[in-house]
Amino acid sequence: MKVIVIGGGWARCAAAISAKKAGASVNIYEKTDSLLGLGNVDENGVLVLKVPKEDINLDKSKMKVCQQYTLKEFAENIVILDTAHAKLMTFYYPLEKLRKIKGLENVEYMEPHAGGKGNSIRYLSVAPRTDDMKVKGLDNLFVGGEKSGLFVGHTDACPTKLQEFHRIYQ
Repeated sequence: MKVIVIGGGWARCAAAISAKKAGASVNIYEKTDSLLGLGNVDENGVLVLKVPKEDINLDKSKMKVCQQYTLKEFAENIVILDTAHAKLMTFYYPLEKLRKIKGLENVEYMEPHAGGKGNSIRYLSVAPRTDDMKVKGLDNLFVGGEKSGLFVGHTDACPTKLQEFHRIYQ
């Protein structure tokens, strides 16, 4: 089996490793000269900033659906991941308050998958999958990253056969 992975961020490299371990021939296509994000955060790809005490609100966890956000650590800290764009892993945070934090004075909200036109829209589709991330009923489609069952994150799909890649993009 041949697998083509478009993009070389963390999730796609993880998918490539899984496919290689399963015996596939893997090609990764990345537009930059760097894998695993652009390295804009730190050598580990993550930055944790303390939320000012007056902005800590543990009740905000009830507004998010991703389980990790129910942890008090996400109410007390801002976690930024380097996924080729800096990805803010936190509850909703008003931009005017975010800009008061040292280092974030000129920050802007962008959605790279939507051309900078807003946040992602969640729960538009369902992809029932097996534990190896294959979509049930298809032998050439994996879902990963923030997705399992309902698509709770950005909807990325990885065709896992070269002929499927050609069929999709012709």
